[in-house]
Amino acid sequence: MPEMQETVMVVDDEAAVLSALCRLFRSAGYRILTARSAEEGLKASEIRRKNTELRQLCAQLKGSFLGAMEAMATMAEVRDPYTAGHQRRVSRLASFIAEVMGLATGDPHG
Repeated sequence: MPEMQETVMVVDDEAAVLSALCRLFRSAGYRILTARSAEEGLKASEIRRKNTELRQLCAQLKGSFLGAMEAMATMAEVRDPYTAGHQRRVSRLASFIAEVMGLATGDPHG
């Protein structure tokens, strides 16, 4: 996982000052957010906070969905012992094929 860059928000109503501060912080390795007023800066900050919250909720939802799929697969296996473990074996085989083909990069669930 790549290291996260520190983020700085620069707020100023003068374009030249904003530009100079951006150059200064960028050269020091910071990721820069800009705003031309305090109000604009607060709105941008709130949007970033909400985006972070939405990403967390999506991750929770994804976990719940995958848990439900696992439960359904387990129920199917319990009902039919003849095919027990089939889904897991197919999953492992598909992962192996993807790895051999060089496709196994990242999350297999998308």
